[in-house]
Amino acid sequence: IIVGNVPPGEVVKALGPAQTALGREVNPVIYPPDEFRRRVRAGHHFVTRVMTAEKVFLIGDADELEKMAR
Repeated sequence: IIVGNVPPGEVVKALGPAQTALGREVNPVIYPPDEFRRRVRAGHHFVTRVMTAEKVFLIGDADELEKMAR
């Protein structure tokens, strides 16, 4: 999951090396910050699961994600 204002094409391009290393396709979910907050507040199943599950942060940290959710 990516929370930010980033064009999908840039994300796909950036994930290329990871897909090659993993030997499989990576399917990112991209939410602009406002949409992410709306989904958190609405209790959207996927976002709720992401918020409560163990995470590996590539950029940012748990505190930053919590702030974005508010």
